[in-house]
Amino acid sequence: MARRIRKSRETLFVSEDCQGQSKNVFEFHYHEPPGARTTWNPNMDILETPDDLIILVEAAGLDKNSIRLQAVDNRLILSGDRRMKKCVKCIRYHQLEIQFLPFVKTVILPGTVDVALVKAEYENGLLEIRVAKRFL
Repeated sequence: MARRIRKSRETLFVSEDCQGQSKNVFEFHYHEPPGARTTWNPNMDILETPDDLIILVEAAGLDKNSIRLQAVDNRLILSGDRRMKKCVKCIRYHQLEIQFLPFVKTVILPGTVDVALVKAEYENGLLEIRVAKRFL
């Protein structure tokens, strides 16, 4: 739907859709309202080899001591808390985009894996979890 705007002898047609889109052009930074997000959702890949189920988690900035891994029934529950380092001398923050929040990720495991045989390694911001397969 278009509406007509008259301005200095010119007739302009402005689409209501275009108004909303042009508004976004001038929004240089998007900020979520306070309290909008309470958890962090790190990216995760799940791969399978002939011997293992491999779970890769992007976990940059996590202290490896804050990572918790728990096997419950056929689920693997990964949780932790990425905390912001205190900046004692900072007088102002100009941009804050990195999410420093707790997280919980749950993976439903296939019946072919043995939750008693879980290995985890954290290196260069990537957490690799290997769950060995059961051979019948």
